[in-house]
Amino acid sequence: MARMRDQSATIRASSVRYREIVADFAARIHRGDLPPGTRLPPERQLALQLGVHRSTVTVAYDELAADGLVDRRRGSGTTVRGDLWGVAPDWARYLAEGTFGPTAPFSERIGAARRIPGVIDLVEGMIGPDLFPRAALDRAARALSFPAEMPYPDPRGEPRLRAIIARQYAEDHGLDLDPERILITTGGQQAVYLIARALLRPGDAIGIEQPSYYYSLPFFQAIGARLVPLPVDELGVQPGALAAAYNRYRLRLILVTPTYQNPTTTTLPIERRQELLALCRELNLPIVEDDGYRQLALDGPPPASLLALDRESRVIHLSTLSKTIAPGIRIGWTVAPGPVIVRLAEIRRQIDFGMSPIAQWVVADLLDRSDWATHLVRLRAALRARRDRFASDLADQFGPALRFTLPAGGLHLWAHWDGPGDDRRRLEAAIAAGVTFAPGRLYGAEEGWLRLGYSRADGVEAAEAIRRLHRALIALG
Repeated sequence: MARMRDQSATIRASSVRYREIVADFAARIHRGDLPPGTRLPPERQLALQLGVHRSTVTVAYDELAADGLVDRRRGSGTTVRGDLWGVAPDWARYLAEGTFGPTAPFSERIGAARRIPGVIDLVEGMIGPDLFPRAALDRAARALSFPAEMPYPDPRGEPRLRAIIARQYAEDHGLDLDPERILITTGGQQAVYLIARALLRPGDAIGIEQPSYYYSLPFFQAIGARLVPLPVDELGVQPGALAAAYNRYRLRLILVTPTYQNPTTTTLPIERRQELLALCRELNLPIVEDDGYRQLALDGPPPASLLALDRESRVIHLSTLSKTIAPGIRIGWTVAPGPVIVRLAEIRRQIDFGMSPIAQWVVADLLDRSDWATHLVRLRAALRARRDRFASDLADQFGPALRFTLPAGGLHLWAHWDGPGDDRRRLEAAIAAGVTFAPGRLYGAEEGWLRLGYSRADGVEAAEAIRRLHRALIALG
């Protein structure tokens, strides 16, 4: 009997120790102390180190493998899984593959600088207050008539707004679009978040342009997804890189901005759009198309959207009013196959039961009036003049030291500074001179790139911002 009690106590102690080993290694993996690919100590060595039986370590390693945290192969030992990008970032491998380090300090520094009185902001991606369609929105708001009751809203968005958007897609894209395939979101970023939640699992890889605005957002890493860079040249994303990225990382989907890409402002030619669709057909990959800048065409209409070219229900299409009205309006939308919309709406319902209908009513009335077409015509003309003057002032101040291509649309200009200094020093020098810009590293670009917003500042203020920026960068030499 005494022997049985001793054996029972030994088993309980072993059980406690193996759970402690599992908890310790799991915590270190999640913190990133043991990045992907790290080899864990051999079972015998760890058992001696911890003073436990080897079988205790074996059971602990088996539990870690069952939890999906490690791989166990006979003859190769036990290693932290290599695809745990969002769980435990392998920063050395990330940098070696041409991406970039943590960007939070850049974002925080820029945000703080923009709150300093007198600093001119060349970061913000929105139209200036003088271009805000205040009068048209006032008319739309005055036309509101509240119903007798306001139950929880439809998580897909207000039916009238979705019907108006469907009608506009028939006019602008030549699509016969069922309003049931449209989900209204609070801007484009919520749409991407919902898509990520609906379609991705921890460890999944996403093909994304490099550079890209989406590198500056943390929510992909927060859900455990891995960002795989797809290189961008002067014509946009390179379709030829897609197959190699898929073969290496088994991409789950790709996210691209084919029209006036942010930050590079490139527009994918129709031939590349068709090639991209053909490759995704071959690889059976979904495409998320961010088309939020299409309405800001300044030099003629851009090529057809991927949505309009799609013949297989492969494209999930995003757009927004943040660029044409204001970010604060918080209205965007997603066009996707019916089952995808149902799932996105269900996730949305679980989060917040759907958007308040009031802003949707106002926007629906605005889009349904001739005011909207008039606003877009005036907006494009004003942005075109603002862009041309901004580019001219840049060329006059910097000469060939600052290289850029005139963007055909959008709200930014993408430039490269050939002078001395690194991105952090350039940013600090600019802030000290009273101007902000977005360093390219924020979006995964190499050193020396700058995203300069020309849409918000008027001519006089923009010219002063350029003088301050020139003075700051020249002083670094």
